Amino acid sequence: MSWSFLIAFTVSNSILVLIHFYFLHKLKTIFSLKLSNILLLLFAFVLIISFVVSHSINMFIETDSLFFIQVTNYIFGFVIYFLLIFLVWEIIYLFGKKFLKKYIKNINYSLFALVVALFLFSAYNFYRDITIKEFTIYSDKVSKDYTVMHITDTQYGSINNYDLRRIAKTINNILAKQNIDIIIFTGDFVDTNINHNPIFKVLDFKSTKFFTLGNHEFIHNTGTILEVIKDVGYQILRSRNIEIDELNIIGIDDSRDIKQIANTLDTYKLTNNEKFNILAYHRPSGVIDAKNKKIDLMLSGHTHGGQFFPFTIVVDYIFGFKSGLTKIDDFHLYLSDGLGVWGPKLRLGSSNDLAIFTIKPKNKN
Repeated sequence: MSWSFLIAFTVSNSILVLIHFYFLHKLKTIFSLKLSNILLLLFAFVLIISFVVSHSINMFIETDSLFFIQVTNYIFGFVIYFLLIFLVWEIIYLFGKKFLKKYIKNINYSLFALVVALFLFSAYNFYRDITIKEFTIYSDKVSKDYTVMHITDTQYGSINNYDLRRIAKTINNILAKQNIDIIIFTGDFVDTNINHNPIFKVLDFKSTKFFTLGNHEFIHNTGTILEVIKDVGYQILRSRNIEIDELNIIGIDDSRDIKQIANTLDTYKLTNNEKFNILAYHRPSGVIDAKNKKIDLMLSGHTHGGQFFPFTIVVDYIFGFKSGLTKIDDFHLYLSDGLGVWGPKLRLGSSNDLAIFTIKPKNKN
């Protein structure tokens, strides 16, 4: 364990303790609770320790999202909402104290009610029907229609068996109604160590299936994860390609290296300019390199769309691309919000989604 990790761990958790102390102290003020600051600080430590312990459990043990983990996740999500809203209020109050002082009690109650409402709506929003996004792409590289489904970021561990069955039911309903030639899963299948749990059989869809590794496949027990993925019928693409008729499906392992796509495509000669090149790569990084290397469609996830506001805006800024389909000349990037989440099951300004692409000959347009 490096010193840099210990320092980062200490600093980040100290910040979290301060955030939770502010949260508890503000609750004390709003509801006139008779609690000492020392006791509030102790409670803040307990909340953070619970959160860290629950995520340590989730990282190393297959949990099916134990109740304890879900509770700590939801508390964390509620605290974040509370912090954002009340910090904005603190700034407004700073400049309008003279006028606002006499209304402060009612305003505090109203803002707390707003936090509760946003939290409950975000929790509800996670359990709304999965958003199915459909796109048509025209290309002179194909002579007939092809249909490709993109799924990503199920994050099993942060989601549970019920959530996974709900995802599978949605996909099976689609497969029952329309022909899907290929399903491409761009990683972050799990958010925990796993065993050969029978629940994963629900992901054995009746279609040709490909899988590429996301960052969470490297955090957890990679070997077992890949065994499970193979057992449910996925072909794993790791710096390799498979040609299916006029399509060339390319899979590259996730990496923080921004030149991962360029270097891998060059080293392994994975593109075929005569075919429609589909790149499955977990994070929306190296996008311009993909375009320059003649990729026609790049499928990514990783960002979860920020999950809830204002992080929905933050991830757009960090990665430089918004969720959804981006077209640059003949190149297309699709960035999914994913089918699951990390941490609290909250969505505000994003949605659980999957995408279906129909690739058609240009002369049919």
